[in-house]
Amino acid sequence: MQKCLLILTSIILISCESLNELNSDSYSGVATLDRQQVKDWDCVYLYNTNITETGWSTSSATANAIGVLKKQAMVAKGNAIVITDVYPTSEWNNSGYEVDAAGVSVEVYNCPFTYNSSESE
Repeated sequence: MQKCLLILTSIILISCESLNELNSDSYSGVATLDRQQVKDWDCVYLYNTNITETGWSTSSATANAIGVLKKQAMVAKGNAIVITDVYPTSEWNNSGYEVDAAGVSVEVYNCPFTYNSSESE
């Protein structure tokens, strides 16, 4: 019984994901806003894009996708994104195993502010 409880507890702890890396310094120049905030700030629309990324779970795949999209926004001089769609999926890796994945679509904006994630923590 104790072995079963230990195994179950281990599985639960391993399956927990942290999205703290979305607030890391590498993404500090790009805020995640909603449509009303974009309108209130009078942000300038730049482009929309999407990506599908893999991860250990759907939540880590989503975090990976948002990270990639925020890095792309920074390159295009965007400082804000609006997430327009998120969907779970799966992909086959090079070893022939099916892995969790997530598709994320965003709109990228340039807003009249400088965003630093450490200010919001």
